[in-house]
Amino acid sequence: MCMSLGGRAAESVVFNRITTGAQDDLEKVTKSAYAQVKMYGMSERVGPLSFAPQPGFEAEADLYKKPYSAMLQHTMDQEVSSLVAKAYFTAEKLIRDNRDLLEKLAKTLLKKEVLSYEDIKALIGPPKYGDKQVVELAEHVLPKPENNATF
Repeated sequence: MCMSLGGRAAESVVFNRITTGAQDDLEKVTKSAYAQVKMYGMSERVGPLSFAPQPGFEAEADLYKKPYSAMLQHTMDQEVSSLVAKAYFTAEKLIRDNRDLLEKLAKTLLKKEVLSYEDIKALIGPPKYGDKQVVELAEHVLPKPENNATF
């Protein structure tokens, strides 16, 4: 979430204003936070509950039925708001703490327009937690679904 909010946080820190440019990122972060709280049971306040969308709803009225109370909805909304706010404040702090590196990258981008991963490493140093590792699963790890299998 912090990574997705980085552009918006950088606008706030660098330009002291926010534009509409990060709207798509904000929408994705909000959906991700709702999924954590409502579908994956990742909220201590809400608990291990899952309210995933139900497939096969035909009637329009069924789409708006909620299997939980208005109070629980309010709690879930608060949790989502808190998750997004914490991620945003963390992103802003990271931008402030690394403003010199951001400026260095920005100046180089103005000159070169495109930077490779190696260029970025040379400018700001290696990633804090090491280079990313690509993990490929062998075909035999995941079972192949049968023709008539239902999940």
